[in-house]
Amino acid sequence: MEEISIQRTPNPKSKPNQAELGFGQYFTDHMFIMDYTKGKGWHDPRIVPYGPLELDPSIMILHYGQATFEGLKAYKTPAGHVQLFRPQSNMERMNISNERLCIPALDVDFAVSAINVTPQKTITSASTSFASLLSSRESPVKSAIF
Repeated sequence: MEEISIQRTPNPKSKPNQAELGFGQYFTDHMFIMDYTKGKGWHDPRIVPYGPLELDPSIMILHYGQATFEGLKAYKTPAGHVQLFRPQSNMERMNISNERLCIPALDVDFAVSAINVTPQKTITSASTSFASLLSSRESPVKSAIF
């Protein structure tokens, strides 16, 4: 399993009021990305500052809308721990969708490991006065080029 490199943002966003949190309204300062190349498979996992993605203009998602999505929620408990609800099942379900669309499967154990690392490394500065809610959105993008 490859080690996940972490690049912290130099400009963290201010934290939202926890009473106003909701799904898809706020995003962490960081995101997990990983590359895919034929022959090498999924590689170069990393956590980087949240920002725009660089995509090849000929990738299938732009031409055919070919992508999968699996929403996974991460909750920060009052004790400051990040809890995930059934990440293994989420990744197994994503691979079923990937197979249907001919998108290379993710290594489920590695994906769960990466999912566990990302919130632990990116939510550390959030308030722990009560549970806060974050949404982790995994979406492998098939980057097959014509």
